[in-house]
Amino acid sequence: MNDEQISLSEAQNRVSEKSQTRVGPKAVTIPVEWEVTQLNQIASVSGGKRLPKGHSYSSEKTDYPYIRVVDFENESISTDDLKYIDEETRKQIERYTISDEDVYISIAGTLGVAGTIPESLSGANLTENAAKIQELNGIQRDYLSYYIHSKFGQDEVHRFTVGSTQPKLSLFRLRKLEVIRPPLPEQRKIATVLYTVDRAIEKTDDVINRLSRVQKSTLRNLFRNGVGEPSETKTTPMGQFPKDWELKTMERVGSLINGNAFPKEYQGNSEGKYPFVKVSDTNDYRRYVSGAKNYISQDVAEKIGCNIHPEGTVILPKRGVAIMTNKRRILAQDSAIDNNQIGIVGENVKPLFLYYYLSGVDMGRFVQEGAVKSLTKSLLSKIRVPVPPLETQSKIVAILESIDEQIEAEKRIKTQQECLKRGLMQDLLSGTVRTTDTNMEVPDEITQHG
Repeated sequence: MNDEQISLSEAQNRVSEKSQTRVGPKAVTIPVEWEVTQLNQIASVSGGKRLPKGHSYSSEKTDYPYIRVVDFENESISTDDLKYIDEETRKQIERYTISDEDVYISIAGTLGVAGTIPESLSGANLTENAAKIQELNGIQRDYLSYYIHSKFGQDEVHRFTVGSTQPKLSLFRLRKLEVIRPPLPEQRKIATVLYTVDRAIEKTDDVINRLSRVQKSTLRNLFRNGVGEPSETKTTPMGQFPKDWELKTMERVGSLINGNAFPKEYQGNSEGKYPFVKVSDTNDYRRYVSGAKNYISQDVAEKIGCNIHPEGTVILPKRGVAIMTNKRRILAQDSAIDNNQIGIVGENVKPLFLYYYLSGVDMGRFVQEGAVKSLTKSLLSKIRVPVPPLETQSKIVAILESIDEQIEAEKRIKTQQECLKRGLMQDLLSGTVRTTDTNMEVPDEITQHG
């Protein structure tokens, strides 16, 4: 199917007779030939199964995959960390399997993540924190999955949610979820448009993943061999390096400066001389952190004895699970950081060079175990860093930045695609944009499932 076949110009906004109805408590206007029906009238709903006492899953591959909510993605299953059960465990829960004809949905913790599983996982066991929607009657499988992810479906999911600490959606309530249902031929066309956008998103993801692998490989090579062929090398405790490089411990590369506690009475100001950067603030940035949700004045900085980290400081988490994310950032301006982070101010080391080098270091290897995992200055100070001349540093940074820019460009494309998909879901699933007059080929992947 080419782009012309799924263009919005063909998904014409047809003038048709509309009717007023309700989805749950909300009034909606949909085409007159569409209907709203409860899920239990078009499908059966049943839950997964908790593993029997004394049994567990593992990463060791068997013939029996065990699908958890953490494996759920929108409309698909991630196999990156798939778990398996043994034959004895399988015998005790073999009734609680999911087929590639079914739709899964998370019903505890993170709610309403739905999708379908590939044929290769058909027959896998399903966690007790999810439900399967099966025996579909008059509803196309992929259309139903997309519907659950639409605003209509998510509003319905949260209408029936109970609990706040651990939100849950009971099977009884899930069966009452209301579904906007066009005629089957139109369901298939709606699913086709969204399926095609999903394939485009997948291709962009593939490009991002491929570039990320290239970047990791290039990073390892550059920090071992530099740019071009070195004329001479020398032996170091970390192996062979170009002769004009120095192998330094982190304490000789620069100053390690801890962050500070941030008293509540000084939080909440959106203006001030210095951003007070928390770990959560670094999620919104790539490489450079140029702001924060909270700011402090020079007065407050002095009052609370706050370290001000200069522009160019490389920061990283030093406490809790955030350490394992291996997140690195560079301060784009003089800033304070919270006491869950540590800053490294390099000497004769370019910030981006240090940033990229540390991006390849697994900080999990240096964690101090305890009630809360932590990194200390003494542990970090012993990390070895190969330091080339500044000119070589600049060349290495330029190569890695070039790959980074390609990755970021692809991520922007993906964001645009996801935005397009959200808009299409709203328009197509409400009947604002119709597909009935389009000359659209429905792929086998859609027709074989309803």
